[in-house]
Amino acid sequence: MTMRTIVGLSWSFLSGLAGVWLLMSPWTLGEQSNGAWTTVTRAQFGTGLGLAVLGAVGVAVITGQVVGALRASGVLRRPARAAAPTPAPSQEMEQVLVSLANALVADLDRQQGSLPVQAGRHQPAEAQGTSASPSGPMGRGEATWRGER
Repeated sequence: MTMRTIVGLSWSFLSGLAGVWLLMSPWTLGEQSNGAWTTVTRAQFGTGLGLAVLGAVGVAVITGQVVGALRASGVLRRPARAAAPTPAPSQEMEQVLVSLANALVADLDRQQGSLPVQAGRHQPAEAQGTSASPSGPMGRGEATWRGER
């Protein structure tokens, strides 16, 4: 792997340098004046452009191979991608939520069972013949808002 990488990068670097030289040589050596391009200038420019592109592609391919080898060996990690949202919860998630709800209900029943029993509180209000007053934060908030306590 190492020898292949060194040879590939060297070849790409040298072909890229040769391409850049061919691109610039007509003006650097004074063979091309500011007028229309000659046939030689067009040939040198086209060849130089091809070699420069070939060198850049070679560097990109070798870089991709090196990164792939480093990821395979565990040196580099893949970048984290955002997970796509699932449209509906899975069956397992539903079972977990149901068991959580059952545990919460059992916990609330156990907490209400440990409260001291007041006169008339051990039976539901409907069984006593009176209407049930709201309980919880909403019921207390409404009573406070109306000035009742």
